[in-house]
Amino acid sequence: MTLLEQIEKQLSALPVEKQREALDFIAFLQERANAASPIKRSSLKTHKAFGSWKNRKVDAVKYQQDLRVPGIDKGKIIIMPNFDDPLPEFDDE
Repeated sequence: MTLLEQIEKQLSALPVEKQREALDFIAFLQERANAASPIKRSSLKTHKAFGSWKNRKVDAVKYQQDLRVPGIDKGKIIIMPNFDDPLPEFDDE
């Protein structure tokens, strides 16, 4: 049995309203297949930010490391002893 015959057999077993839904879904799939165009990927070397640190007298790696200070969020994060406990902000009082 071919794929088309299998589809016809399954479709004919459905009520008319469901057959209309199936037809509508097929139209949707065709529309999506026709509209799908391959994503054009460009090289990062052509991006305007590429090489933006080249003419600066700054070590870009050190600059990034200085931005990421260890412990900057210390005391801002609460890890409850039991993960399922509600957060204090959501306690019902």
